[in-house]
Amino acid sequence: MLRICSAITLCFIINICAAVDRVPIDQRAIDSGLFIQIEQAVQKGRVQFTVTEPSGLTQTKATVRGAIPFKRGELVDSKAIQLSDDRGRSVPVQSKITAVWPEQSIKFLCLDFMADLKANQKRTYTLTYGKQIKNKSKTTLKINKSSGAIYVDTGALAAQFKVGDALINKLKQNGKSIIESPITGRLLVSKGSPQAEPISKALHIDAVSIAEQGPVQATIYLKGRYGEELSATPLKHQQVRKIPRYPLHIYISMFADSARMEIAYTMGYNGDEHEDFIRAYGFEIDSVLNTSSFVFGDDNAQAVTVTADKSLQ
Repeated sequence: MLRICSAITLCFIINICAAVDRVPIDQRAIDSGLFIQIEQAVQKGRVQFTVTEPSGLTQTKATVRGAIPFKRGELVDSKAIQLSDDRGRSVPVQSKITAVWPEQSIKFLCLDFMADLKANQKRTYTLTYGKQIKNKSKTTLKINKSSGAIYVDTGALAAQFKVGDALINKLKQNGKSIIESPITGRLLVSKGSPQAEPISKALHIDAVSIAEQGPVQATIYLKGRYGEELSATPLKHQQVRKIPRYPLHIYISMFADSARMEIAYTMGYNGDEHEDFIRAYGFEIDSVLNTSSFVFGDDNAQAVTVTADKSLQ
């Protein structure tokens, strides 16, 4: 089974229990009343937080993403972390700095990990961090990059992304293809009137790149468009005077040892609001082979199952 859906929403409750010494600072900064004290880098600190399953569904290898705040100066290395669950077992974790203090110490650190959660269950996790700590997370994720193409293998699902007329060119489980043809996309737009017969415009990918990569997940960024139409930009300072009329920005995340795929899909609109009327847009899977079903879900974890003999749009 391939599952394409979005991550569950989770709540982090922070309890920082590390004590550190302060370093000397400029007295004028203190007198200003605006200065935030700089802490010494922590040797070994701990943060506890909870993860709650919000949808009332039992979830295996649910993807968890959330940011942890740190005091100014206490953490400088995003890899100096380890994560454990409520039973004290080590949990593979991936980190990304999302905000820093002026001296470049970490202000917010985004964490990615996976959790097994029963319906409405709340679990406690502990993040250990500091100079004495090193992230030892192992992974099954493999990424190969070649000219214009990226191949991601999670150990449970493999996909190829490349420049061209497809969202996903190849999709495999256990070494066997599970799609008969590439997954494509299209836009339906009516010209002149909302009631006019819609015109179909095919998806095209102009560039692919790796946005994130670590032991838990890899995120691929695809930049593209629907159709060939261009629009003139009214911004005089822009060097490029023509831009895609219907641009696309797509982020696809795949997770270690999981058949789950998360797609963040955004379409821009540079058309004429009095002439171009969007009727529908999205991607298409013509047929599915060698797998029992695709399961699709939205941000509220409402899933739709499509059997292997059906076309999905």
